Amino acid sequence: MLQNAALTGVPAPWRGRATVYAATFYISPSQTTAPGFKEAAYAPLERASAFADALPDGGIASVMVIRYHDTPVGTYDEMILIPGKFGFEVDEGGRRVRKSKLRITRIYVSQRNTAWNGRTNWNIPKHLARFEFMEHPDGSADFKMYPLDPLDIAEPSASASASASPLFQARFAPIPYLPSMPLSTRPLSWLVDLEIAQPPLPAGPTESTPAMLAAAKEQGGDDTSELAGTDKWCRWTPHQYAPRASLGWMDLRQAGGGSIVPGAARWALAVRMPESEVVLGEPEWWDGAHSKL
Repeated sequence: MLQNAALTGVPAPWRGRATVYAATFYISPSQTTAPGFKEAAYAPLERASAFADALPDGGIASVMVIRYHDTPVGTYDEMILIPGKFGFEVDEGGRRVRKSKLRITRIYVSQRNTAWNGRTNWNIPKHLARFEFMEHPDGSADFKMYPLDPLDIAEPSASASASASPLFQARFAPIPYLPSMPLSTRPLSWLVDLEIAQPPLPAGPTESTPAMLAAAKEQGGDDTSELAGTDKWCRWTPHQYAPRASLGWMDLRQAGGGSIVPGAARWALAVRMPESEVVLGEPEWWDGAHSKL
């Protein structure tokens, strides 16, 4: 369900509770240059900007579907694509140093307030979408996501509408007879670099429908676009903890055939984490003029 909300700045850090479905899969360096990769990895607004100039290095990628039950801006649904680590350069003591960090390239949410805050707080390229969920008694679940893209990203528009077909769909199936167990990303971050580094974002026209904008105005908001732009880089490390997590498989076959990005496997190892604590920390910002994709 789409949430109507006025845009209200809520600075980092954020702490929320959610049900998280997360899957990992492998992307080879050759896949990142395959036809259709950028179309799958980036929304049109970011794809047409410098945000999409770099390609991932290849390696472990992930996709997450999250149902937030409690956050500083209320409830909402979310789908995240992280196609691996990206290389970039920064100035350190007068020298150019190459870094390689995870990057969120495509993400959709069901609420305009979290879209605006995600973009301004952490350079997360959030866009609006409608979600469909079917969670079953056996622990399996089906997801579909329908984006609300404006008719023309070059022109401000209040006439956006949800796509007739899902841009993303997936099914989670738990592995039978495996017990659930606690899971925390904090110990994992001691072994694996989970820090996320995001380039500046382009600004875009609103994706809110007229009804959403009218509801936001009733709450004291205005018709400001939720697709805010930024001019600096930032980095932070998210954390998740779940008292019980279930291992399973995620079917990433899409409506038009193929996987979530060209060449990726259909089935990915996945985990379901109900009652998760999700923490988005305060980012470190730096001048984009001193970084290079």
